[in-house]
Amino acid sequence: MASKNETAKAKAIADQLRQQLFIGVEATTAQENAVKANSSGQPPRRERLLNVVSVMERDSSKSSGSAKPRLLCITVKRNRKLRLHKVKMNNKMAEISKTWGVDDIKAIEFKEPTRFSLHLNHKYDFTATDAVLVEGFVQMLAGFCNKYA
Repeated sequence: MASKNETAKAKAIADQLRQQLFIGVEATTAQENAVKANSSGQPPRRERLLNVVSVMERDSSKSSGSAKPRLLCITVKRNRKLRLHKVKMNNKMAEISKTWGVDDIKAIEFKEPTRFSLHLNHKYDFTATDAVLVEGFVQMLAGFCNKYA
């Protein structure tokens, strides 16, 4: 079961992402402009954030090397297109580093309760601290892949 601390942390991250990057499909132009004025990074996207998980990414082609902290986000656009975003945090500012459509996902490998891989244009390996949050994220992503890809 997810600890209260991990769940609260995940909720805080999701709230921050909703304020900085994913303002929702129903956002007004005034809301979008307010977010643009308060951020120094990418423009906000009119996408609804469905799920987010905090992970460490390790390059699967290298046997050693440092893991990079990342956020994986599942979003939906107004046209109902589902997307997966890899987000990095720089000085508490979120920045999207990669974006894929759900149909770009070739395979999801669940290795351990806190480890999984995504096969896209190449293999991405991820590790997280909370097995329950990872399981929920992977199940949601797999469900969308089965239904829409």
